[in-house]
Amino acid sequence: MGKWASYVVRRGDDEELDDGYRLDAVEGWQWWEFPVLDEEPLVQLVGTGAAISATVADSDMCVVTGWDGGQEQWEWVFGEVAYAEAAAAEGLPAPDPEELAETLPERAAALAVAVVEWAKAAGLSADVASVTAVLETDHDIAEDGLQAVLGAVGIVDN
Repeated sequence: MGKWASYVVRRGDDEELDDGYRLDAVEGWQWWEFPVLDEEPLVQLVGTGAAISATVADSDMCVVTGWDGGQEQWEWVFGEVAYAEAAAAEGLPAPDPEELAETLPERAAALAVAVVEWAKAAGLSADVASVTAVLETDHDIAEDGLQAVLGAVGIVDN
């Protein structure tokens, strides 16, 4: 059985968050792991500054979201085929897995621009080519995608 968890990564150094386990991040940033959270408590923990949230489902899928000012700025799904299959199993509209694979490079390159803009606004350093490569990578363990995004924008050391 894989991991089920939610993560919040945001500016700060020494604030403690209830029920969270603190992971390593560069100075000035906090990275917290929680049991899976519903959207509302997750958004409350994100706060109003620059932040990244993520939710992992059985290590097959990881939805990573960039935030600023309490508003979603970008979102990416690692393990999107599993995500599409789960949606289809629930009777929800789901993209075609072949179409996902065919459009991956184009979608990754487009989103990388938004991630880099977010990173620069947050005082971080990132480049489009590195972020694109991270987004295009198929991670066997979906939460490794979150780790790779955090590394690409300079929140964790690679």
